[in-house]
Amino acid sequence: MAKRAPSAKRINRTLFIAGMLVIPILNFVIFWLGVNFNSILLAFKGIKNGTEYWTFNNFKYLYEEFFVYSDSNMRLYLKNTMLFFSMGAFIITPISLILSFFLYKRIFGYKFYRVMFFLPSIMSAVVVSSLFKYLLGASGPIAEFYKMLHGVEYAPAFLSETEYALNSLIVYGLWTGIAGNFILYCGAMNRIPIEVVESARLEGSNCRTELIHIVIPMIWPTFSTTLIFMVVGIFSSSGNILLLTHGVTSTYTLSYWIFDQVKTFQSYYVPSALGLVFTLIGFPIVLITRHLLNKVYADVEY
Repeated sequence: MAKRAPSAKRINRTLFIAGMLVIPILNFVIFWLGVNFNSILLAFKGIKNGTEYWTFNNFKYLYEEFFVYSDSNMRLYLKNTMLFFSMGAFIITPISLILSFFLYKRIFGYKFYRVMFFLPSIMSAVVVSSLFKYLLGASGPIAEFYKMLHGVEYAPAFLSETEYALNSLIVYGLWTGIAGNFILYCGAMNRIPIEVVESARLEGSNCRTELIHIVIPMIWPTFSTTLIFMVVGIFSSSGNILLLTHGVTSTYTLSYWIFDQVKTFQSYYVPSALGLVFTLIGFPIVLITRHLLNKVYADVEY
């Protein structure tokens, strides 16, 4: 029996699918695969007299910066990076979870709080940064309050003095980062069957037990996913340095240092090596974190 020729409908469907896939595939090949492959090659290259050559000097330089020189700037950049990561993982994430729970419980004025907490996340970073710079500026309300409190004529430059700049970035990160996972957490909580919550109430549970023994276990897949994504970016954690401090007064992080090296000095070799090293270090950390998080609670289907 002879095979039937493909129908025009099937051919058109195949051509449509191919046409829709060709653009994302090309985008992946050119802008991800090509760029990252070239970055790996750059990590093993140097330049001398305008000529590129193969070398391991980039990795030697990084080793000396992190493990040999006690006054290395790289150590400070790593310390600041870990500080921002810890702030996100151990302060912002728990606060976001607790605030999401109270909004889920529809406390008095929850609609107002929902807008107020989420507002910085939907506004442009440039606008929020400009507002923050005004608040901390020489004529801003924070400066005026400082002068009144201490009885001085001038307030410190909070974003350009070493004593205050890093702490100002931390405050900004707390202000703008708390609502980062509101939608995910609130959406997951609102999916919890009301029968489960009502049954727990009949058993005499309060808000604390409901959060710990019902809400967190049932939204654990969502919560653990956000934690994994956070660990993925452990070495790229950074405050809004570009718009606030430009890296001055010891506020550099590793990610901003890479940006500055490429933008200001057109230096690609050491930043590429640094990115490769942290990828090799971060990959097993992500796998271990994922393995440990999967052991805390089993996935719940509801």
